[in-house]
Parts: sequence; structure tokens; C-alpha cells
Amino acid sequence: MPSRRPSPRPVSAAFVLVTFVFASTWVAACRREDDAPPVAPQASYGGGYAPGAYGPGGPGGPGAPTQAPMPTAPPQGPRALGFPCASDADLVCAFAHCQGGACGGCGSDQDCKTSGVCTSTPFGNACLARLGGRGVPAPPPVTASPTFVPPPPNAPVPVPFPTPTAPPTVPVPASADRFAAARQLCVDRTNEYRAKVGRRPVVRRPDKEPCIDGEAAADSKQGPHATMGRCNESAQNACPDYPGATPEATLSDCLAQMFAEGPGEPYSAHGHYLNMTEPSYTGVACGFFVTPAGKLWIVQDFYR
Repeated sequence: MPSRRPSPRPVSAAFVLVTFVFASTWVAACRREDDAPPVAPQASYGGGYAPGAYGPGGPGGPGAPTQAPMPTAPPQGPRALGFPCASDADLVCAFAHCQGGACGGCGSDQDCKTSGVCTSTPFGNACLARLGGRGVPAPPPVTASPTFVPPPPNAPVPVPFPTPTAPPTVPVPASADRFAAARQLCVDRTNEYRAKVGRRPVVRRPDKEPCIDGEAAADSKQGPHATMGRCNESAQNACPDYPGATPEATLSDCLAQMFAEGPGEPYSAHGHYLNMTEPSYTGVACGFFVTPAGKLWIVQDFYR
């Protein structure tokens, strides 16, 4: 009987897909292995860092600048035809997006899913499984966490250094001089008047104040200026037998009357003003005495 050659059995589309993916992956892997540059032997250095290796002064060492990875150029050549598809969920779209009713072919990595990479194959550019190398991000650096090391037994415990504190303030005892404020006012108010006419200020002469108090007490019995020159003064003003609530108020009123005399002649009519504004005087001091009747005597002496 005549015999007939049996007709070939039909091949399923799934089998063709698996065969294509396996063959393309094997070709791409072989190409990456063939294209990899040979590894140069590393010279041995006894300790320290080899030239160009990691370490001080070398790439990646302290102070070395970091470089961004080189951008990957898309593969050259036409796109593979791919397989018919309806959506990205189809079995044949394992590594590529379904575009125009087909998936598998690509022009760049954007046509592939995150699990695939656009690779040149004998059938054209196709999305294959991402097996490492191109397009694989480097793993993040691992930073070792600090480890607590307990101190050895019987180790000395550091004692915090005490913070220095300011020494206590010693209170200044109040002066027993009832005329202390009036004595300073005598200098301040005199300098205010001298400044009005462009004269330099005079300084307080506390070393003369006890002597001038004696002049004021003696003048209260003998009359104004009776003791002139006893304290080696160059000039003297006096406020004799003045009433007043306080020494400060009485002194202010008396000095105002003296300055109001103004410049001019004769000296007897303008002498208080002339003494207060004399340019050659450098010091001043005031003495005070209160009579049993409550009247205040003030003596103002000037010094060169």
C-alpha cells in the first residue's frame, strides 16, 4: 500500500515564546561575557594602599571626588517583531510593555518593564530579563551602627569638672558722711556750668573735703571767707547761713545764683561766676556745716 509521510504536529505559541526567550537570554549573556574587559592582575603591596586603589589620595579615599555612573546608550539596530498581545498582563509580555498589539521588541529601556532591559539580539532589539550589569543600580552602602563597649571592671569613673562660679559680691557699706551726695553734686553741677562756656571739667578733691568742712564751721562763727587759704585753695566761693530742706537742694540754688552773676567787672559783683569758670582750675571740693539753728554753711574751694 502506498505510504504517506505523517504530517508534522503543530507547535504551540507558548513553546515558541519560551524558546525565543531562552535563546535570546543565552545570546545576550554570551555577548556580555565576551564584551567584558579582561581583569588585569593586581600587584601586591606590603601594607598601605596600592596606587590608584581605595585609600588616602586614591579613588574613593578620603577627599576623593565621587563620579556619577556613565549613561547607558540604547542598543543599535531594528526592533524585534515581538508577539501579539492585548495588554501588559499577557504571558508573552513578561519583560516588555504591550505596544501596538505586540510586545517583546524595543527601541530603548523605556519599552521594557522594570524586570527587563532592551538588549540587541539576532532577531532585533528585544526586552530580556534583567540579569545584572547594565541598568542594575548599585546597592546602597551599609553603615555599621556604633556598638556599645562596656568599660572594664574597676575602671575609674570620670568626675565632671566643677563649673567655676563668680566670687560673691561684697556689699559696700553705706557712707557715714551725711553730705556724701552733696559733695558729688558740687562737682557735677560745677562741671555742667563750666561746659556751657566751653571750659574743661574739674575733678573732685576728696582729700581736701575734711579741711574745707572745718573752714565752713569756722566761718559760721567768724563770717564768710574768714578762713580763706587755710586749705591751700586758689579761690573760694561761699553759701553762708542758708536755710533749706536738704544740703543738695540748698547747694543747687546757691550755685545757680553764682552762675547767674555772669562775666564782667567788678570782681566783687561777678567773682562767683569767674571762679566757677576759670580755665586754669583743675580741682574742686565742697565743705558743709549745719549750725545749731539748722542753717547750712557751704564753702567751695578751687585748686590748680
